[in-house]
Amino acid sequence: MTNSVVEFRLSDNKALKFKKIGPSDFERTYFFANNIPQQLKEYLLNLSITRVMYFSPFLHNGYLYIPASLPYLSFIDSTLTYFNMACLVIKTFPEGKFISIEVIGRRDSLTELSGRSDVGVSHLRCRISNHNTYILPAERNAYYSKGGYIPDSIGCDIDPKCDEFYNFTPLFMEMSLDGKPLRFIGNLDPLFRRIKCGYSRCEQIYKTYKDGYLITDGYSGRIHIYDNYDNKIKEITLFTPDIPDKNIPDLNSSSRKYSKWLAQVLPYRISDMYSDGKDIYCTILSSHRVYLCQYDLNKDKFVRISCIKQPEGNYSEAILYEVLPDKFYCLTYNKKSMNFEIFSF
Repeated sequence: MTNSVVEFRLSDNKALKFKKIGPSDFERTYFFANNIPQQLKEYLLNLSITRVMYFSPFLHNGYLYIPASLPYLSFIDSTLTYFNMACLVIKTFPEGKFISIEVIGRRDSLTELSGRSDVGVSHLRCRISNHNTYILPAERNAYYSKGGYIPDSIGCDIDPKCDEFYNFTPLFMEMSLDGKPLRFIGNLDPLFRRIKCGYSRCEQIYKTYKDGYLITDGYSGRIHIYDNYDNKIKEITLFTPDIPDKNIPDLNSSSRKYSKWLAQVLPYRISDMYSDGKDIYCTILSSHRVYLCQYDLNKDKFVRISCIKQPEGNYSEAILYEVLPDKFYCLTYNKKSMNFEIFSF
């Protein structure tokens, strides 16, 4: 979450900051009502609550798409109304010139977009499918999602301690460009039912390729491959978490204790992936290691694995920078050194 996108270029295997792409004045005031007095408008623009927030950008058809929250302000009968609009800001790439804005919906009403009271969606990692529809990460509403205490009175429909909760746990929702929910995609892996952690260790990734799309929840180590007609072609396992049969902490124990246990049993995460239809290229992340992998879909096996180990490192992200026929690059962010690094494979 930031108010700008940093563009990098590769030079001698080093990631060089090329420039920052930030919001234009037009974006900042795109949803400001015309009747807001100029003096009030200038005052509000200086407040942090009216800042444009950028999230996880992606490239689509040669253009830069940025999921964003833009401030909406109206002024009626001396009453100021404010909320955030969930949008996609579209810009040229690499120039970063503003093109247009696609509205997804009011951010405080995104939970209503799913058409179900028990499922919420987010635009932070919104993507566009090969059918030209929005793909929004989805999450079954639960009391325990990112940490907390669950009273005994909470029902199984919102309690990840119950097996029933996992009967319907979608990863994504597909939505038409005019805001109509179309369907849900994927489910939490069975391991989540076993360790009863809900979505607290779920990092959804959706990636398209020419003939279909890939999805993963990140921590299970599995990638699900579909064609453009939504038929599941294959499921591959990159790694298998070692979950003990005993001594699984209860969710009602302290959130710190449970989070520490989850970090121990789920130490790896698929952080990015790409497919050309023949192979899957991916990055697998742990705190001190980044694995660059190439998986042959026809042979059902890894053909290349490289491990980047940094004893003093603390990686928070690793994304595929560029995939070429004989080499691909990974851009990482080291939280300890606060540096971006490029690795080739």
